[in-house]
Amino acid sequence: MSRLDTIFFWICTISTLYLFASMLAVFRLTRRRNTATLPESVPGVSIMKPLKGIDDDLAENIRSFCVQDYPRYELVFAAADPNDPAREVVEQIQLEHPDLPLRFFAQEPTPSLNPKVANLETIANHVRYDLVLISDSNVRVPPDYLSDLVRSYHQEGVGIATNMVCGDGEETWSAALENMFLNGIILGGFAVAAAFAGHTYVLGKSALFRMKHFLQLGGFSPLHKVIVEDEISSNWFRKAGFRIVYGTRPIYTHNRQWTFAQFLERHIRWARVRLRTATAAYFIEPLAAPLGPAIVWVVLSGGSRASLVGCAVAWLLVWLRDQAHAYWMERPFFRWSVFFLLPVFAVFHFFLLVLSPWSNRISWRGKTYKIGRHTEILD
Repeated sequence: MSRLDTIFFWICTISTLYLFASMLAVFRLTRRRNTATLPESVPGVSIMKPLKGIDDDLAENIRSFCVQDYPRYELVFAAADPNDPAREVVEQIQLEHPDLPLRFFAQEPTPSLNPKVANLETIANHVRYDLVLISDSNVRVPPDYLSDLVRSYHQEGVGIATNMVCGDGEETWSAALENMFLNGIILGGFAVAAAFAGHTYVLGKSALFRMKHFLQLGGFSPLHKVIVEDEISSNWFRKAGFRIVYGTRPIYTHNRQWTFAQFLERHIRWARVRLRTATAAYFIEPLAAPLGPAIVWVVLSGGSRASLVGCAVAWLLVWLRDQAHAYWMERPFFRWSVFFLLPVFAVFHFFLLVLSPWSNRISWRGKTYKIGRHTEILD
């Protein structure tokens, strides 16, 4: 092999070793069983759901929270616009479940520039229970989700219980690309951090904690002008000596009818946020799967035999990883046509990581923001 072939052979080998480490981490975390028990006096839980428009399968996502095998909980919703179309969905589900405490509130005045934090602050003014669960509107869960998460929370020293998340329900190519990213690089990276570095990341899609602890540690005010409210607030709990743990049940982000513009907007935002919150991980992210380096190898070598073989092997390994993660997270396998999107995503991901640092503007919930070093909102 040429020197170039040798260099990229070892780069792809290192990337492949990481891929297998991430698969092992996902396997270990998804094979756990919850041996904790609920306390004798089962605590009530207030599920906090901020809304903005109609997400894919919004009604079915909310309905999955209405059939939990847990005796005491409520669902509390808020939206910035009192006439947000999501309100009609909530009111219809209220009629279907008259015995379940389920309430909607229009956003109350707040200085928050973060629209999600503004909704959560409104909800927090109306919850009945101190044990609260933040849950995004595009999340769908199994019936034993809440009971499993509360049992995970009631272990020694736990301050936040959260969940591993995967994408599901894709019907368009853009939705498939989004779900591949969630199920591959993101799921694998979070699992590696938890299994081998003892660091459990918290996503706002599922975070169970006590409101009194949250208010004592910082509350809403410090989150009014930042984008990553989940990462910042979870760090408060870590610094205070609390543990953060994963529940054992998977949850699903339903991304079904995405457009490419929607996919591009989200990934530019995610890339620019990751650059500011996990800088080291951002720059080694291209090595999270061997397909990207293998494609670069093919291009730079002019299609040498070694590079073509390496690219074919990397393509197959990434496909097997995504299917294995799907199986372990109890979602359907990706259809075979998605196999041919893998190199498209690898090329897109590479250029995204290269181009994202050159601007600090992101689009989120219909608005454009300029963000600073720690994702603080500058205008």
